[in-house]
Amino acid sequence: MDKSSAIEWLDKWKEPIFFRDPQVEGLEDIHGFIQEELRGETVTIEIEFDPVQMEKFEKYLATFGWTFEEAANLYMMWQAFCPDKYKEWYIDTNKERINGAITLYQQGNQSLGFCAAIAGLDKETFIKVLGKHHISIYAYGNEEEFMDELKNS
Repeated sequence: MDKSSAIEWLDKWKEPIFFRDPQVEGLEDIHGFIQEELRGETVTIEIEFDPVQMEKFEKYLATFGWTFEEAANLYMMWQAFCPDKYKEWYIDTNKERINGAITLYQQGNQSLGFCAAIAGLDKETFIKVLGKHHISIYAYGNEEEFMDELKNS
């Protein structure tokens, strides 16, 4: 499998549930691709996990013949090569966190950037989320303020 085929396979997924079924079509091919990628130049990232959860996760992955490092690389590839699907999935699975950030933003005491960070999103994505909730990023006290801003833009 080459990089473009790997990206095509990753693009089929709306959420990172690659290991639900050991017979997932293409999982073996993507595994070979990731193993080959890991033989090349790599970057080490240290991530702290609960040891009990890590052991469970490693045992589960072993049933598929995968290591934690390989699975982490698969997830990061999906996130990097399919950013729109990743963002949709992230927003869908973090609704409470995002709604809390929206509430903070609506109260007017926190900046857009701060609330985006609370939501775990970049500013552009947070603005789009606000738009989907019909919340403007422009706040004018009255029509006169709006017209003044419009004239000066």
